[in-house]
Amino acid sequence: MIKEMVSALERRAYKPIFDGLANREDIITCTSSINDEKLRNLLQKEVLGSPEFFYVSGFKTVTKGANIDLYPRYLYSLEEINRLKNECEQRADKLLRRTEGHGEYETALILHDSLAKNVEYVDDRQKQRHTIIGPLVEKKAVCEGFAKAYKYLLNRADMQCLVVSGSAYDPSTGRVDSHAWNLVNIEGEWCHMDVTFDTTIRYLATLRYDYFGLTSSEITRDHTYEERDFPIANNTRFNYYERNHCVIRGKNEFRNFVEERIRNNEMDFVIKLPDDAPDRGLEAKISKIIEESMTDFGVSGEYSTSFNAFQKVFHIHIKRM
Repeated sequence: MIKEMVSALERRAYKPIFDGLANREDIITCTSSINDEKLRNLLQKEVLGSPEFFYVSGFKTVTKGANIDLYPRYLYSLEEINRLKNECEQRADKLLRRTEGHGEYETALILHDSLAKNVEYVDDRQKQRHTIIGPLVEKKAVCEGFAKAYKYLLNRADMQCLVVSGSAYDPSTGRVDSHAWNLVNIEGEWCHMDVTFDTTIRYLATLRYDYFGLTSSEITRDHTYEERDFPIANNTRFNYYERNHCVIRGKNEFRNFVEERIRNNEMDFVIKLPDDAPDRGLEAKISKIIEESMTDFGVSGEYSTSFNAFQKVFHIHIKRM
């Protein structure tokens, strides 16, 4: 299992590296107490994978006798680093004030919504899109930036959060591409969160939670990663749709749900079908019930649906004429 923090003993041995990076030193010498494998692991996971080291893009290493000299590649000057750090901290503090008095589930939800509402998915090959600078300062990010920003915010809320690197099916392109998302610990249970997918799958102004609080079996329907390297998520109680009674089981329950929404003039809503719902013909069955309900209530107009087949979630929008 990946550890968020190295041991206290290792941390003391690595302190010169962290201090050197904090001071933006051009050369950092590592002592012989750090072997090559641990050093590579440290640099990849604790530095390049850490939201706080947004200003480090890579390293060159040179072995000199018993020591190793690190030559970090920096994205910014020391003055720029300090300015950007302060901007990220101020932005995070502002968002975290919204979570005061809330439990861990609500905190995770509030921060998820803050990113999903305010950050645009932009892949313009700018390096800051992959760091917390993209989402927190410029409000533009790719999946790695979303995942690191979510971890940064949750860690500042004293919650455990991991960045998961793997691949996922992209419905917009029909391809499987490299991807990053999060594992979050809520009340002692791990669950998967993909803020990027919830942001980009949106239709109209309605927020989506198709990837909020998923188990390992649920996320692997369209995501792939080295499961043995991460905690197992097997509790469904943090699944957003389960928790908010949006899982519809059976034709009659769905019809009643749609009719209640029409009766209350709620013409934009999301529902999830149970995992064991048959894959074939779902969209046709859903459409038929919507049409029948609109007819029964004398609603003249048109409707549209957006269907996430992997997670069996429908977004339904009815437009009156």
